[in-house]
Amino acid sequence: MIIQAEQLIAANGSLDGYFQGSDQQLSTNTTKGTMFFGDGTLWGDVATAQGVAGDRWGVMNELWDYPGQVWLWLYAGMYQVPALNPSGNANLDLDVGLLMILFGFLLPMFAPWIPGINRIPRWIPLYKIIYRDYYRSASAKQPPTPEPRTPDPEPPSPAP
Repeated sequence: MIIQAEQLIAANGSLDGYFQGSDQQLSTNTTKGTMFFGDGTLWGDVATAQGVAGDRWGVMNELWDYPGQVWLWLYAGMYQVPALNPSGNANLDLDVGLLMILFGFLLPMFAPWIPGINRIPRWIPLYKIIYRDYYRSASAKQPPTPEPRTPDPEPPSPAP
């Protein structure tokens, strides 16, 4: 009886809202639904069937040579560089963090003052392709002529 009721609720797409105890059909808090389906071997069997099962909770294993979650690719990709990842490097996290600060923050921030890097737009004029419509429309227009201004009238002076 309960399973039939849950199947009926799931058929119309409101099982998540049922788990959350809310009137909304969709919710961003999927904790209760995940706990409901996670009470057994369902998720482990799905992960094993897809080849991404692991023994560490909260870590998503990826197939082939991909370094993990998309938002961690930049950082995890640094660990794939052989020069940064020799065995026994105790400061690898520090090295990767410093490289991320250098390439992600300091280099773009100081690029206009670094000789050579500040000349790249002259060598590769990509900005001309990006802004070609703007330059075309700006050259076709005449600059606006300023309207002659008349001085504002002075406010009447208060009566003494």
